[in-house]
Amino acid sequence: MISSGIKVCLTAFDSNYDCEVLDLSSCGARLLLETKLPIGSEVILSHNHCGRVLGTVKWNSPQEIGLELGPGVGRLLTRCNAAQAQ
Repeated sequence: MISSGIKVCLTAFDSNYDCEVLDLSSCGARLLLETKLPIGSEVILSHNHCGRVLGTVKWNSPQEIGLELGPGVGRLLTRCNAAQAQ
């Protein structure tokens, strides 16, 4: 568990999907199931197709994490298990 208020750097797993810069909703970026990010946490997300973006965690579910990258700009990260991340 990552403590609230701590900034973390995430490296999203590569995927076979194409995407536009900063568009994590369709690029296939994923996050490991055991990674817990409290709502309100600021994260720096690095993805080789999307570049590097700063986001705030807005909601968590067992399947996804919702990020806000800017006013009105929301993106989803899908969770995966360690076997899927290989």
